[in-house]
Amino acid sequence: MSTSSFVKLAVGLCLLLCAVVTKVRAVSDKASAPRCSSSSQCTFGTAANCCGGRCTEYWECPAHNCAPGEEWLPNYGERYCVPKTNPCAASKSPGSEYSLCAPAGTCRPSDGGANFTCVCQAGYSGQYCQTQGCTSSSNCTEGTVANCCGGVCTTYWECPAHNCAPGEEWLPNYSERYCVPKTNPCAGDTGTYAEYSPCAPTGTCIPADGGANFTCVCQAGYSGQYCQTQGCTSSSNCTEGTVANCCGGVCTTYWECPAHNCAPGEEWLPNYSERYCLNYSHPCSGERDGYSPCPPRDTCVDVGKGQFTCPPPPAAVKDLS
Repeated sequence: MSTSSFVKLAVGLCLLLCAVVTKVRAVSDKASAPRCSSSSQCTFGTAANCCGGRCTEYWECPAHNCAPGEEWLPNYGERYCVPKTNPCAASKSPGSEYSLCAPAGTCRPSDGGANFTCVCQAGYSGQYCQTQGCTSSSNCTEGTVANCCGGVCTTYWECPAHNCAPGEEWLPNYSERYCVPKTNPCAGDTGTYAEYSPCAPTGTCIPADGGANFTCVCQAGYSGQYCQTQGCTSSSNCTEGTVANCCGGVCTTYWECPAHNCAPGEEWLPNYSERYCLNYSHPCSGERDGYSPCPPRDTCVDVGKGQFTCPPPPAAVKDLS
């Protein structure tokens, strides 16, 4: 066999092995999710849908295979599997935020409870009260739906035309508001725009050119035009929201680390809490920070040599007295 043929064969085998490992990890990660028979049992962050017998995020349920007695319906609060015969039931505890009309409307049963209508709060519209009107981005305060884009409040990724409100312009922003005042982009440092400075949360916006432009003065350990890059030597340095992995020497989200080049002493492990770079010798060490590789109900047990198990919690003991 020639050298070139051997190299091609080796590369092909390597790619095949990587694909198999990725598939196994994906199956393993899915299997570690809590079991369920109803979405009312799923209360772990956005993992609120009982899909195929496991608690999942709504985007991890592509077949829409909800639990028996549930159906797939659009939902503003990120639970899409709701009771088939009483869709408004999700408006009540537990999981009150998972009403079909939440958080800006009230779910009203109709047709004997089989259907529903949403009664919207002032300023909201749409079948699910999901649309908030606006004249300025300062009107938009619902989570990341912080931009007034085309007259309605949107997330920054839902504003592709960058058609901000009059008097605002599109500027990159570390805190996910991209529509900022045109003549004073630093206005977000204080007052109405709060954390939506183009330098927030890790820098201070300094006006320039009479307020029309700006520069960012970064906190120690941060760099970049908008102070958006945090240097690191370990994932324990990374505490900014989901930017929890030390990947290639900078803090990133887990989906921004495709080469899986974790910090020295760390390895890439499927993780229920969205940190995939974990301590190589002690993978359970991140549990105190919420980054255990085990589902929330289970406890990570370090068994040595970089291995761990996720035993379920002990069953409740019934009082027979």
